[in-house]
Amino acid sequence: SVVSTNDTLTFTVTAARTLVANFELDGPQGALKGAFSVRDGYQVLFSKGNLQYIGSADTAYWKFADNQWDYLGTTTNQNSSAQNVDRDLFGWGTSGYDHGAVCYQPWSTSQTNSDYYAYGDENYNLNDETGKADWGYNAISNGGNTENSGWRTLTHEEWAYLFNTRGGEDQIRYAKACVNGINGVILLPDDWSTNYYSLENPNGGSYSDNTFTADNWATLEQYGAVFLPAAGNRGGGFGSFGLYWSASFRDSYGAWDVYFDDSDITTDYGNYRSRGRSVRLVRPAQDYSFVIEANPNSEEGGAVSGANTYAEGSQCTLTATPNEGYTFVNWTETIGDDNPKVVSTSATYTFRVQDNRTLVANFKVDVPEGAINGKFTVNANGGKVYFSKGNLQYIGSAGNGDENNTGAYWQFAENQWDCLGTTTGQNSHAQNVDRDLFGWGTSGWDNGNTYYQPWCTSYVNNSQQGYGYGPTNGTSCEYNLTGAFANADWGVRNAISIGGNTESSGWRTLTHEEWAYLFNTRGGVSKIRYAKACVNNVNGVILLPDDWSTNYYLLENPNGGSYSDNTITVDNWTTLEQHGAVFLPAAGDRDGTSVNGVGSYGDYWSASYNNSYGAWYVGFDGGLLYTDGNGSRYFGRSVRLVRVAQ
Repeated sequence: SVVSTNDTLTFTVTAARTLVANFELDGPQGALKGAFSVRDGYQVLFSKGNLQYIGSADTAYWKFADNQWDYLGTTTNQNSSAQNVDRDLFGWGTSGYDHGAVCYQPWSTSQTNSDYYAYGDENYNLNDETGKADWGYNAISNGGNTENSGWRTLTHEEWAYLFNTRGGEDQIRYAKACVNGINGVILLPDDWSTNYYSLENPNGGSYSDNTFTADNWATLEQYGAVFLPAAGNRGGGFGSFGLYWSASFRDSYGAWDVYFDDSDITTDYGNYRSRGRSVRLVRPAQDYSFVIEANPNSEEGGAVSGANTYAEGSQCTLTATPNEGYTFVNWTETIGDDNPKVVSTSATYTFRVQDNRTLVANFKVDVPEGAINGKFTVNANGGKVYFSKGNLQYIGSAGNGDENNTGAYWQFAENQWDCLGTTTGQNSHAQNVDRDLFGWGTSGWDNGNTYYQPWCTSYVNNSQQGYGYGPTNGTSCEYNLTGAFANADWGVRNAISIGGNTESSGWRTLTHEEWAYLFNTRGGVSKIRYAKACVNNVNGVILLPDDWSTNYYLLENPNGGSYSDNTITVDNWTTLEQHGAVFLPAAGDRDGTSVNGVGSYGDYWSASYNNSYGAWYVGFDGGLLYTDGNGSRYFGRSVRLVRVAQ
């Protein structure tokens, strides 16, 4: 059975036997079911076809093409500026939203590039404050049909990651092909397997390498494949090459796009904003949970509709079997009360009928190991994260003191307010010391720098470049703790004892931009993002999740204030934490071998470099809070990890 969000499923059991039900999650309207990574830890679903504007209708509307290979070409005279023409080749930012540009309507064909400036400024992307200039902001007849329903255009960086960087099960990202007589490029989802279909010359090749009928293509689409037809542009090239807009400006006349033909693919093509190009939209790939109602027949004994009534005390086992491109919830619990049951993925749960009545079981998905059950939006695209249950700690005292301090391990603090301060001697360069103040990029990964171990405290002069702290290519230190240098991030490389205990278990450090969005920009139900507080006699900052309600707990002076505004006992804090609140203790910092400010201020690293010797961090004290702190990487600062919320 295919089930959608907000569905209520009622099972009438007609025999005393074990039943196995396989459920497939129905995806969002208009979406294909393959999930594609477009940056580290973030996946999207593609629309079922290229975007089309149906201007010939009595009331014009937007839609996704009926088939992935469909494109209009010159059949509707879309090279004219007439309004009543069907189109799928658009100038940049022509969503119909009047953002101050001369040309913003989908029928605009002016060849003057400055006519397409959002807000009359060349330096705006089609997101954030100018998000309505993105075509996906519109109601789309077969894609949700409401404004701002989640569709958007990929950024330049996301297109590049999609084609050039992401991994996937078989490392196959795309292939050239001819589908139903149309040339183009097939994108393969992250979980693509060659067992589904064997493609010739993956990650390269030419259109003739793979030829598919409509029936053949149905097999690939079933497993989440996306097809980008070679729809040309308003200058021609139909069936020969494809050009797909990104949401990113390039310079005073151009915006970035993706280009491909029979022999080439480039994600940094970039050309005039006045050119008509194809648009393919995406939306976030998400997990879902269920409320399931088990409804045994109320009649006692005998046969009902030719079958026996499900006997009291018998069992019905339900399991969910994943299909490609979807995330599933499997459940197991004995039902006998009205309490919500917490369920985990990859488990089988048993329903036991207690009596002949209707039983309602409310389920919620268990959060990943080591995570707090609160979701926080960290970018304008709606990406959400869970925070770890405490600051990151390196337990060096468990090591044996050899070169790698074998036996030492990483953990999250037992309580959110815990910080080590000077109690363990972490102001020394010794290996067998417990620490929670780290130099930047000291994950233990040897990235070519002098100081990469968690116990490093050495001072590095600001003028020294190409070595010291943080990842390097041997000559430059201007790299983030992401991409090719992700192992320099404490959470990416290391197994964390109460956080999954495997390398690459999903933990990472927020970027500079994400910290800023978290504290300064995101909305949420209550519009409250944070509050200063003293929790269990420890000063710090409380972060409130997106769905925070003042009914949970009333905090004084939200989004500002001082530590004394909110004094919270352990019992009070249990209530806040239960509803997803995060606490960042004022753990101070370490300047070389001097630990300062414990209990007075807090500094938390981001994954983003600032310059050849500095990196960005979040800082706060009793009066200030700033997300643009930057300073030398040798400073020891706190680390609080996150992972994608699903």
